[in-house]
Amino acid sequence: EKDGQEGLTNTFQVVLIKNQSYKFAFWADTKGMYDTADLRAVKTVSRKAGRDCRDAFFAEVDYISKKNETISAKLYRPFAQVNVVTLDLDKIYQQMVAAGTTADYGKFIPTDLKLSCETYNEFNVLTGDVSAPQTYELNLASCYSDYSAHTEKSTIFMDYGFATEEKEIKDMAFSFVSNGEEIAYNFTNIPVRRNYRTNILGGFMSADAQWTVEIDPDWYGDGTSVDEDPW
Repeated sequence: EKDGQEGLTNTFQVVLIKNQSYKFAFWADTKGMYDTADLRAVKTVSRKAGRDCRDAFFAEVDYISKKNETISAKLYRPFAQVNVVTLDLDKIYQQMVAAGTTADYGKFIPTDLKLSCETYNEFNVLTGDVSAPQTYELNLASCYSDYSAHTEKSTIFMDYGFATEEKEIKDMAFSFVSNGEEIAYNFTNIPVRRNYRTNILGGFMSADAQWTVEIDPDWYGDGTSVDEDPW
């Protein structure tokens, strides 16, 4: 174990018996985010979503010691990342600029975000296998991105989940609160895969409405005639 990682590279030495088979298992994380007492069943300590400190990396290398040499390994993420990205925060803000109501902008930014889906609870660093499938409801109290930037693309929800090397198709239930009202979506056929990002894009904060306006020049009915003697 080594604390105080600086940069992306670590160097250390080990003494190996010649002509013996070894299995090296590597795991790198932010301390306190995962239970690594058993590398065959690494577990998430906190299911609180939207925390970049939950990022982690692993590698497994089989090696036969033959002579003094430099061995290298490259670590990759054991999970997929799911991002829900809304494309309309800037449109909403610009409407409020035009109306002079930007003071109300913050009321519409998502809070109490929830994403429910099936994921895995354990990861085996020695084999790369996932296990213990469970359905989790992941909570994020506030919008992941800095909403005040009101950019064209804003990530309102982000989380990690242990995943396989093969693409899996998931269904997800997503909801958030905007201006005191809950807005809910059901995402279907969402692909997730280990060490890949899945970006779910949409205008989740707004709805498009198209008006057709027509001028009708006809009068109602046949008209009304009034005969009146001016004398």
